[in-house]
Amino acid sequence: MNITITPATRRTRRLTAVALLTLAAPAALTACSSDDSGTSGDSKSAASSASATSSADATMASRITPSDTWAKAADSGMSAAFGTLKNTGTMPIVITGARGDAGPVQLHVTQKTATGMEMKETKSFTVPAGGSLELKPGSSHLMFMNLSHALKAGETQKLTVTFDDGSHTDVSFPVRAYDGAKEKYAGSGHAQHSSEATHSGDAHSSGMGSHSAGSTMPGMSTTPSH
Repeated sequence: MNITITPATRRTRRLTAVALLTLAAPAALTACSSDDSGTSGDSKSAASSASATSSADATMASRITPSDTWAKAADSGMSAAFGTLKNTGTMPIVITGARGDAGPVQLHVTQKTATGMEMKETKSFTVPAGGSLELKPGSSHLMFMNLSHALKAGETQKLTVTFDDGSHTDVSFPVRAYDGAKEKYAGSGHAQHSSEATHSGDAHSSGMGSHSAGSTMPGMSTTPSH
């Protein structure tokens, strides 16, 4: 049997093919859209998780946790603040200073010299990632250089601790009496050496407080028993 294909037949076949393609296209687009959505969702989830981690670790101040803090009671002159500062983050923390309403505060370290133990100002404390910095008598501490008012036992002294990234946090130091060894200070800016630790002239040359010869700040000791 011979089939004759007329122009009308050709047009009908073309229209049928176009219709089939039109019906198939939305399904293909829907499938692609579904795949893209899944990939996008995974990326958004990962980005959200990274953002949350970054936010929690955003500043040095947000990663420091103080504990066992205290400050030595004193009527005038010098005193010091102590405690443990824990770094809860994955990067080191650099402490650059502290300030409060009781006068200038310096960061101090204790070093062994030819004449004994010496305490002097340092520019910063570093707390390692996941580690702690212990501030204690005879070691690193926050030093009140010239008290503007007495630190009385039973009160609390608040210090704003500052960090290398520009962030800061307030830390409370309960004030308590402490009877340790005596430290001596020379008004000329040079420490008087004794069996106990002394403060070097570097701390005084900064101009943060003046002290008369023979003045003492009880409670700071570098002997192994403290």
